[in-house]
Amino acid sequence: MNLKSFKTISIVAIIYLILFEFIFPTNKLFPSVTVIWLSIFELFVQYNFATSLLSTLAAVYLTFFIHYIFIITSFPFLVKYQPENCLITLKNNFFKFFFYIPFLLLALLIILWLPDFIFNKYLVSFFVILSICLNDLNLTNDKSLSDYFNFYNTLGIKKSTIVSKIIFNLKEPELFNSYLKNHTLIWAVILLVEFLQQKDGIGSILRIVFKYHDIALTFTIALITSSIIFLLHFGFRKLYNRIYFWN
Repeated sequence: MNLKSFKTISIVAIIYLILFEFIFPTNKLFPSVTVIWLSIFELFVQYNFATSLLSTLAAVYLTFFIHYIFIITSFPFLVKYQPENCLITLKNNFFKFFFYIPFLLLALLIILWLPDFIFNKYLVSFFVILSICLNDLNLTNDKSLSDYFNFYNTLGIKKSTIVSKIIFNLKEPELFNSYLKNHTLIWAVILLVEFLQQKDGIGSILRIVFKYHDIALTFTIALITSSIIFLLHFGFRKLYNRIYFWN
């Protein structure tokens, strides 16, 4: 976060404080700062928000971890080599089909099929991020990958080794960049499934407060969740730029 962003956030916070704490304290759209503080206390004491937050965090980042392990192990099977064109491309695989299914419909179907399955949010988010990343990992127009493949192939290195040890490492920054681009989306998918299934996580609390039309609690949850996503995304972006500084 640079100084300009910090100043912008500070100015917005001050304006919000003045408007809704002193000028319009009883409006029906935005709660005052005092009400937000009281709502934070209520969330942690009465709604066990800390446990729900941990459940949602685990679902989001375990999904990314499981997906990464899956891509590492399956990448040689997802790639094909076209010797007639000297091209290396992704195969037309079953998982890319999920890219064309709205994740709301996918979530509803899986919840209806497996109503008592406690890992539904992991399953839905896994298919969503898998289809998106496979769509992002477009190898077709990357001639340099084919050049690398042809070079190491002439040295007698097995094709599976070239794909898993060289081609994948070259595409790894692109994979993590796809994770960063879709970071907020996976949070939205997880929250949606929790909201629909009502088992655990922040989404289940949102379902309760939404039922009672509690604007203050809903706004507070949105504020806390958005702040956490922003800070984590900022940290991951800094880490990405430090590790893959050449990309």
